Amino acid sequence: MSIHSSLSDTGESEETLSAEYSGEVMEIGFNATYMLEFLRVVSDEQVTFLVRDPNSAGELRPGTAVEGSSYRYVVMPMRI
Repeated sequence: MSIHSSLSDTGESEETLSAEYSGEVMEIGFNATYMLEFLRVVSDEQVTFLVRDPNSAGELRPGTAVEGSSYRYVVMPMRI
């Protein structure tokens, strides 16, 4: 997974992370502040990030969450 961040006052950054993914390649944008809010409070080293397509909401869960878990964090995509 490639993560790219661009802010007018701080510049640009790009990171590559290992991820398990099966599906077509897609480009999707999320507000970095919302993503960081989830990552700052989750204690797991791995998280699950579910996306359907670039126009649908994304869902983040702690890596140890089991199916039917009540803890989900939903983020809406931005136009890029």
